[in-house]
Amino acid sequence: MNSFIAMVLIAIALQSPLASAAPSAVAPVSVQTATDTDGYNFMAGVGATRIGRVVRMDPSTPTAVRSIVRNAVDEINGVSGAQLVVGPDTTAGPTVNEIVVRAPEVTVCGPLAAGCASNAIGTTDGIGVATNALVEIKRDLLGSGYEVPILLHELGHAMGLGHYDVPYRTQMQVMWNSVTPDMVAFRTGDRNGLAALTAPFANPNVTGNIDTVRQTPQGIRVIGWTLDLDDPGPALAVSGTLNSVLAASGTADLYRPDVGAAFPGAGNLHGFDLLVPTPANEGVASICVDAVGNRDQQVGVACRNLTVSHRPTGSLDAARQNGPNAVRVSGWALDPDTAGAIGVHIYVNGRFIRADVANRPRPDVEAVYRGYGPDHGFSTDLTGIPGGSNQVCAYGIDSQGGTNAVLGCRTVTVTSGNPIGNLEGPPVSWLLPTTITGWTLDPDTASPIDVHLYVDGRWGGSARADLQRRDVGAAFPGFGDAHGFAVALPKLRAGSHRGCVFAINVGPGSTNPLLGCRNFTIPGGVPFGNFEQARVVDGRLSAVGWTIDPDTASPISVHLYVDGRFVSSQIADRSRPDVALAFPGYEDRHGFAVPLDAVGPGLRTVCIYAINVATGTYNPQLGCKQVAVT
Repeated sequence: MNSFIAMVLIAIALQSPLASAAPSAVAPVSVQTATDTDGYNFMAGVGATRIGRVVRMDPSTPTAVRSIVRNAVDEINGVSGAQLVVGPDTTAGPTVNEIVVRAPEVTVCGPLAAGCASNAIGTTDGIGVATNALVEIKRDLLGSGYEVPILLHELGHAMGLGHYDVPYRTQMQVMWNSVTPDMVAFRTGDRNGLAALTAPFANPNVTGNIDTVRQTPQGIRVIGWTLDLDDPGPALAVSGTLNSVLAASGTADLYRPDVGAAFPGAGNLHGFDLLVPTPANEGVASICVDAVGNRDQQVGVACRNLTVSHRPTGSLDAARQNGPNAVRVSGWALDPDTAGAIGVHIYVNGRFIRADVANRPRPDVEAVYRGYGPDHGFSTDLTGIPGGSNQVCAYGIDSQGGTNAVLGCRTVTVTSGNPIGNLEGPPVSWLLPTTITGWTLDPDTASPIDVHLYVDGRWGGSARADLQRRDVGAAFPGFGDAHGFAVALPKLRAGSHRGCVFAINVGPGSTNPLLGCRNFTIPGGVPFGNFEQARVVDGRLSAVGWTIDPDTASPISVHLYVDGRFVSSQIADRSRPDVALAFPGYEDRHGFAVPLDAVGPGLRTVCIYAINVATGTYNPQLGCKQVAVT
């Protein structure tokens, strides 16, 4: 187990023209005498360094410093079993198993020091262990050409290296008590020391990983795998620590076929799933897993940080109008301390409106918060909400009576007052319009309302807007689908007209708003059409064609004349889809096929006339053809 022993300040000063007038700052700590032959010293009281520490930086750390730190971490890991990881930024000081790097304007270093590192030292199995450290470099030294050597030197102290003030293999090491600009990487003695620091705990033949760390209602689940490469078959004993305190133990014997595939011959039983008690205090918790290898040596597998919370979490996903003076709110909420559903309180404009329970299925929430189950959604309707802009807020209620959490706030504009809607028809391509269409609703009621039609400024009729319009219902939830209208046009003379539709207000609105106007033309005059040909129809020689009177969609009559003499008449009511397509609004029954049975043999002149039924002044000839009758 680790226990805090001391805080040690290590400082260096630049050996450069910038600092030539100042004496070098010597570390105020005793170090081992430099008599070894490997080019390094450990700090006093240090025999090893903790495996798997997290390196974090202050949010204000410049990009240049971040790059240097990341490169140094890669280098340290490359020459040792340190397993350092770069974690998220922090404004706090280092916790156990952390190294925090800062580049402030004013440092905790002495006035002559370019940088410094303050270490905490604990004990594990009787060995002094460097456990956490704070590293600082003066910000005004960035860009001086010394920032790389300074940071390498101080990170070496953070790992547990002391000063080494004599040449090793004819070269001064980075851990000299002064630095020079050419010290851009750890040198041989420095690298030897870093490897030696991790040797007591980093059994290179034990490998593994923490795959997942997550908070659950039962505690913190720590899931991963480990095995000893020297003897990969047996399952290893594992232990988990929470903030350096033993919190769980077990055996890495769970089924992990992916590990078995990656290490042939090891088998599949090398997974662990530890449950660490959730700490009572909120904040960042450091979780580490150790394994006992085949040499009965406890080896650090990995460390992970987890931000622990006891406050409810969730989201107000949506809040929108759902009918007259009604708002529907929906979202999700859960409390990290329980898998059960928690309460949700809804406030509108700062006033409590309704309490709900977040117990509806939300598989998406379960996928993210595994172990809490799916039933954490809520959806409720609020009524009596005033028209205008309203702020809707949802709060998750803490299951233990602690602090409730704001799940979110949304601004909802509730419509009220005059009706709304749209005039949509008739289409401009229609030749014979019969109705004007559209939709309307009054925001103060879900029931259909009336519309009034005026044509050329005069009353033209009314209709109830109660036709099914699913698109309107989808756009205005809570109002239903029955808000479409089709108001019939009165009988009108031929010519141009303008129809306007008004929605009739039923609530607190102040007027009957105009939904829109349409200009349209009622056609009139003589019939038109075409005598197309004489051909055999139904076994009989017939005159074939079509005709329409613009004053009506109904079929009209045609008269047959042969050599100037009336012979017969017929209603032009045969189906002609092509005519209907060409003249929308007139349907398809406008074709004719007048038999020529009563015509004597010979070459005859056959003419067809359309018989006018309304505003036209004559019966137009549709055409004449010479037909050989046998």
